[in-house]
Amino acid sequence: PISLTSSNKQINRYATTKIFPNPAHETIQFTVSEPLPEGSTIDIYAASGQLIYSKSFSNMINISNWQSGVYLVNIKNQGKVIWSDKLVKID
Repeated sequence: PISLTSSNKQINRYATTKIFPNPAHETIQFTVSEPLPEGSTIDIYAASGQLIYSKSFSNMINISNWQSGVYLVNIKNQGKVIWSDKLVKID
């Protein structure tokens, strides 16, 4: 199962990072209060736990072709989750 909690203390450092809009229809953007470490990646999981997106960090992602539902978004650096939140995709 996928958990939205983590014992990784670095998550608090990026706690003000946000996804907007959320819920979203076509694209999502990230507001980042503190620059993310070089080499950070974004992994997005469907509610089923299936990894559906995994790429280098980008401030904008097109989600228009995704199914409606709830997704888990993880920003990682060196294999560790440094930020995590839910995303709601709507039609």
